[in-house]
Amino acid sequence: AAIERGLTAPGQPIDCPGVFAVQGRSITNAHGLALGTVDVTEAFAQSCNTTFASLSTQMPADALPQTAASFGIGLDFDMPGAVTLTGKVPNADSVVQRAENGFGQGQVLVTPFGEVLMAATAARGSMPMPVLIRGTTTTVDQQPAQIPAAATQGVQTFMAAVVASGTGA
Repeated sequence: AAIERGLTAPGQPIDCPGVFAVQGRSITNAHGLALGTVDVTEAFAQSCNTTFASLSTQMPADALPQTAASFGIGLDFDMPGAVTLTGKVPNADSVVQRAENGFGQGQVLVTPFGEVLMAATAARGSMPMPVLIRGTTTTVDQQPAQIPAAATQGVQTFMAAVVASGTGA
């Protein structure tokens, strides 16, 4: 969502402080992480909550839900052989809720199926239609919005960094 709105992109410097305060709520990073000013790719790779909490407060209440839907989260699939739940990213009407949702906390709920769908969407650049049983057809309640190429490339860069040198290494 932040890439789509021009708030950040791989290669851009961004702050990763140890604490981000928003309307009386202090958001911290795991294990006291504080990187200072770093490439946003490094902030993503190291799971800097404060960076993404700050970015999300700069976006409208529906920004994260819209972007999540383009990655398949919140969509309802009818897939023969399985009950599918992807999760939900609700509108965040308060700035505190936007901050918490910005790093996957707050009211964000994502299932393992939703996580796989997000990863496949990021890798492909558009949401694939999942199929469990060969020869069957899966349908979805709404077609997700197309993800801009810059956002796809940015997310791919971020995810590769997580595995290469970040929390997923």
